[in-house]
Amino acid sequence: IVNYQACAGTSPDKCDVIPWITTGLTNTATIGTAPDMHNAHLFFLVRGINAAGLSTVAASDGVLVDSTAPTVGSVKDGHGLYDIDCQENNAPITASWQGFTDPESTITEYQWAVGTAPFSFDILPWTSVGLQETATAAPIVNEEQAKQPVYVTVRAINGAGTPTEATSDGLQLLAPDRNGDIPKLCVSLDRNNQ
Repeated sequence: IVNYQACAGTSPDKCDVIPWITTGLTNTATIGTAPDMHNAHLFFLVRGINAAGLSTVAASDGVLVDSTAPTVGSVKDGHGLYDIDCQENNAPITASWQGFTDPESTITEYQWAVGTAPFSFDILPWTSVGLQETATAAPIVNEEQAKQPVYVTVRAINGAGTPTEATSDGLQLLAPDRNGDIPKLCVSLDRNNQ
């Protein structure tokens, strides 16, 4: 082989998206930027040329172009059916989420984070949970952070690597009373969410 050429097309035998370009002897190449082809298949073709000028072509099995982010879902504080508004400050932080979708390349990973403001991660940095739709973190030990609301943010990533994020409405951490009970205010707030 004295040279390689590469192109891209809408089928394994066409170069109708990006025409043939010479790539030299390298076995990887960036051949250009494809136009907006959302939800279409794109195939890459490589042609190897020998010293006699003879060539052979190989094509990829194609990739689905997904140029949009996943649909945003919703995030609930707590692990039950209902969103909770407050809990004891020495309890684990839990969350669940639903409704993130991507019809083209599907959701391939969820990440979650916990912070002291919506979409922040100053308590728990971004952590992958695979395809699980629930997560639990250790109780917050920083006294200053434990005195303010905390927010859970979820990032859904599709097969093209494009993320979308949603955050919870916040969870107030409260110290138990001297009997070790959750304050009545917390119980009242959570009953209103049912």
